[in-house]
Amino acid sequence: RCTMAVFYFSTEGNDWRFCSATSRFCGQTDAFRDRRAFLSGDTECDWAGITCNGDGCITEIEFEANNLGGTIATELALLTDLALLGMEEGTTGGSIPSELGSLSNLFFID
Repeated sequence: RCTMAVFYFSTEGNDWRFCSATSRFCGQTDAFRDRRAFLSGDTECDWAGITCNGDGCITEIEFEANNLGGTIATELALLTDLALLGMEEGTTGGSIPSELGSLSNLFFID
């Protein structure tokens, strides 16, 4: 949960188009249908753009055209089951943190 909060703030979550912490319309777009806003009291597995496995571990973070900015947080390396990281059509800058190289399940970054 803490790692995803760091992700939210490092990618300028308050400026996301959909499902930011202050969004009143999360769960109404096709991409995030029936999902919850980031930082809500719900489990992070219910937050928009997040997929978890049966053990409740995050396996996918996928945001397309959601205006992600800022940088990719090095703390994502703590998500040892992460397999997919999709952040297309945003304005994130900087490099991909080398710490993500330790994620043996990560097969897709976009």
